[in-house]
Amino acid sequence: MNLAVLVKMVPDTESRLEVRDGVLDESGFKYMVNPYDEFAVEQAVQFREAGGGKVTLVALFSEASSIDTDLRKMLAIGCDEVLALRQPGYRGDRPAANAAALAEALEALEAVIVLCGVHRHQGVRGLRA
Repeated sequence: MNLAVLVKMVPDTESRLEVRDGVLDESGFKYMVNPYDEFAVEQAVQFREAGGGKVTLVALFSEASSIDTDLRKMLAIGCDEVLALRQPGYRGDRPAANAAALAEALEALEAVIVLCGVHRHQGVRGLRA
C-alpha cells in the first residue's frame, strides 16, 4: 500500500519578521516542516508498519535547500522516500498551480492514502451576509 504525506514548509517560529517599505522581508526567514504535517508523517509510518507498503513525503517549495535538514528528519522518522517538487520562484499563494503540481505527483505515486496536517485559515469573523 502506497501512502503519501503532503508537507508544507512554514517560517520557523524563531524567524524574525521585518517589514520594509510595506513589504515583508523574508531574507532572514528559516523554514521548517509544519509541525502538524510532522504528525501526519508519524501516522503514515504507523499505517505502513501495520499494513506494509511505502511512505513517500511530497513537498512543494522553492529551489532553496535550507529545508533539506527537515526533510532528512522526516526520513529518520520512517519515510521511505522524499519527492521534493522544487520550483523557481515558488510562492504559497498560487493554489491552483500548486494543486495541479501536487495532483500530478500524487497520480504518479499511485498513493492509496494521502495524509496532510492541519492548515488553518483565519477568515473574517463577525460579518453577516
